[in-house]
Amino acid sequence: MATSIDHPAEPCAPRSPRNFAAEANALGLNVAGMDTDMLRRAVGAERSRQFYAANREWVDAHNAWIEQHGLPLADLRIL
Repeated sequence: MATSIDHPAEPCAPRSPRNFAAEANALGLNVAGMDTDMLRRAVGAERSRQFYAANREWVDAHNAWIEQHGLPLADLRIL
């Protein structure tokens, strides 16, 4: 039987850096005067806001279930 040692995986292509300015523009954010870190945080916050807006009903139902029943497997948590 062949293993990964016998046939090493093909090297992956390097990931191209995300273009946060283009993502921010696509999300309708004003990017004037923002550095890369600010863009990353703004894009993440806006994507989270849009996800919640699009999935509000599911998120609210999920949170209500957790409040009513508790976290699954909570008795197995160490911390």
